[in-house]
Amino acid sequence: MSVSASSPSQAPREDTATRKRHRVRSNYFLVGDLVWVRPAKLPYWPAEVLESDEATNRVRARLLAPPPLPVLAANVAEERRRREQQRKRQAARCAKLEKDEPHHTPTGDGTAADVSAAGAAVDVQAEPEPDVVTASGTDVYFFDKLRTTAELDACLEDRLQRAKHDVAAYEANFTQAVLQANRRVRIPLSAGKLLPYEVCAVGIVHSLMREHIAAPRQPNTGTFEPQTALIRLRAGLENAARDLAGFEFIWVLFQFSFAAPMASGEGQESLRTLLGASATSETEGGEAHSDPVALATSQLDVFRQRQGFDKAAGFKTMIVPPRDEELRGVFATRSPHRPNFIGLSCVRLVAVRGLDIHVADHDLLHGTPVLDIKPYLPFCDAHPDARAGWVEALDASGRGKGDHKYDKQAHLVHRVGPK
Repeated sequence: MSVSASSPSQAPREDTATRKRHRVRSNYFLVGDLVWVRPAKLPYWPAEVLESDEATNRVRARLLAPPPLPVLAANVAEERRRREQQRKRQAARCAKLEKDEPHHTPTGDGTAADVSAAGAAVDVQAEPEPDVVTASGTDVYFFDKLRTTAELDACLEDRLQRAKHDVAAYEANFTQAVLQANRRVRIPLSAGKLLPYEVCAVGIVHSLMREHIAAPRQPNTGTFEPQTALIRLRAGLENAARDLAGFEFIWVLFQFSFAAPMASGEGQESLRTLLGASATSETEGGEAHSDPVALATSQLDVFRQRQGFDKAAGFKTMIVPPRDEELRGVFATRSPHRPNFIGLSCVRLVAVRGLDIHVADHDLLHGTPVLDIKPYLPFCDAHPDARAGWVEALDASGRGKGDHKYDKQAHLVHRVGPK
């Protein structure tokens, strides 16, 4: 059983020369975004994006609750310097254009006056605005939602560095700017700010495959006799399954509960109970435990053994795929041992009867929690012409190993034998 996004559709292979080439954008800032920018001689400051030039990766943003003008004097000087540099670069480009292609000037008539006018028209303003900062997109960061007072205080201290700098002239303005920005944003946009969240499965799988060795690595490969399974939904989701019957295939998003010791509902509930109890538990002498996390870990070990999870491999960032000999990043494989132990399979839909969804050609073990179901749409889900990275290279080189799971499954009655 593995993460499966296999496509049942087949289509004529597209010529490689006709593939679209998608470039990598330098930034994803839009006008109105709230960001952190750094004015000259000041800490990073909350600001609102005024302009984002993706071609040059240049971002202009206006400071929120800007400090007094004397404090911004260095920023004004820096803005003047940057504008002068930009003017010189544009003038040099125009001069080169006049020399190399005199008949393709910006105005189109090839005169030197047009080239000079184009150079002089670049970013002409009487004076830089003191509360506007121009910066490279690589030095601008999205403003993250600060959820608690502790996060707010930590942000202020981290940015201001009061122990190293005299911030009296702008501390009040900076605090006001952070509060303004925090009121306007709703979510974090930095990966490091993400928090765990709980999900509840919408249904459970009933199938004849009780152990992982009994399941194919991928569905729809033709190496197993067609098998059926039942996805039984929770009560109250009757209407959610309406209109699904007309589709031939569906996507099933599920959890690798056999690979993740704590992926089951019971495991998650036990984890919450143990962590809560360990935080208030006492030793035999009546003293509070100095390390409640360690206590919870030891108790969880007992839970894993009792549930038969003691041999579960857990989550790995690098794994050796069954047919390969090299370590591969887990996101480049279909291994079940993933950060969130989430799998995706495209399976054949047989019938929908109330809360019971019958499927076939699947790789789902008995008892697998189902997180979501979506219809398979051939016009946007099928990509038979797509490259397959290291898997394609491995097959082309002939170095692909035999699948040890295939040999172990040879005795299973539902295994398709040699033709």
